[in-house]
Amino acid sequence: NYQTFANPSSNTTSGGNFWFDPSVFSISRLQAANNGGTALTNYPYGTFPRNGLRGPGYINLDLSISKHFFFTEKANIELRGDAFNVFNHANFSNPDTTPGSQSFGQISNTYDPRILQVALHLAF
Repeated sequence: NYQTFANPSSNTTSGGNFWFDPSVFSISRLQAANNGGTALTNYPYGTFPRNGLRGPGYINLDLSISKHFFFTEKANIELRGDAFNVFNHANFSNPDTTPGSQSFGQISNTYDPRILQVALHLAF
């Protein structure tokens, strides 16, 4: 979801992969308290609820197929194929939630794409 918002940390308007609008957050009271202002006694953390930000969901399906081939009583081979994230769904990591950061509210990483592997296991 590509949107353009005003980033209060950099005082610029920029486009990016924003998960939420960073312009609705303010750290001005915290900056004023750090610059010798009055202590933050009421609502020191603002009015935003605890755990109010949720990141994107994670959808994943892994699959494994194997076949055993028996040669003797004690010797066998296992042929195995594994697929991780079978449907290759794009899973995005959590956005930057540091209010003073230049990338506040943006998602900059993804999790692993589809991974396939084949294994051959000899047991005797």
